[in-house]
Amino acid sequence: MLPRYHVILGAVFSALLYPLLGWNVLIVFIATFITDIDHFFIYVKLRKSINPFKAYKFFVESDCCRKPDIHNLSKKLYIFHSIWFYVILGMLSLFSKFILLTFIGVMFHAFLDFVSYLYIKTTLTKEGKLNKK
Repeated sequence: MLPRYHVILGAVFSALLYPLLGWNVLIVFIATFITDIDHFFIYVKLRKSINPFKAYKFFVESDCCRKPDIHNLSKKLYIFHSIWFYVILGMLSLFSKFILLTFIGVMFHAFLDFVSYLYIKTTLTKEGKLNKK
């Protein structure tokens, strides 16, 4: 999912949580899209560049869900998208309100990525561009 959708849907999600959390929803909101910073780390390692605009363009053009994955991006470790990160953050959230709010944002991000993945897989399968495995 593109970062702009994480920002938009994160804002909607945060607005829904505002009556419960007040201004603490800003932590949830920021965590909803900052989770994708691990993509930037991969770009820096691959391209030796710290230009965020070029990184964004690189990942949009290298959409490994819809195109051949010539950079093996699907095999890279996106640390903030790993189950171990979720487990550790979830355990730490028991001890800190800040980390709990961050965990909520990160899990919403993961949910959006999962829904996006299912949509892309379903769409491409119907179009005959993706073989079921």
